[in-house]
Amino acid sequence: LLLMAAVLCSGCLGSKRADTFQAISVSYEWKANPASRPDVEITVSGVPTGTAWLEAKMTDLDLTSYNHGGGTVAYEGKNVIPAGALKSYVGPNPPPGQKHRYRIIVRALNADKSLVLGEGETVRQYP
Repeated sequence: LLLMAAVLCSGCLGSKRADTFQAISVSYEWKANPASRPDVEITVSGVPTGTAWLEAKMTDLDLTSYNHGGGTVAYEGKNVIPAGALKSYVGPNPPPGQKHRYRIIVRALNADKSLVLGEGETVRQYP
């Protein structure tokens, strides 16, 4: 069991929570994308002191097997992760006539990405 847990978490960034862990408020908007899949602009607030990186990941709650990815961006005190900043992100594309729910989780990480200083999430439907 321990080996399986280690394997499952070997790719986890910032898997250890800081003693001063705090909740982050997260919201997002779909932005037009010429490739037909909308990009995402994420707004955060309540980002903890000491945050150097923001890690974001999107999950389709109606098709969890599809990896929409996300990415990690440097946090420079701005409360917006602009559309296009998440290099491993793939926008939503549910089958015609279907609506899917998408969850975005944002984690605030310290400089060496070893501690999660805060985390927040939100869910929206597309389209």
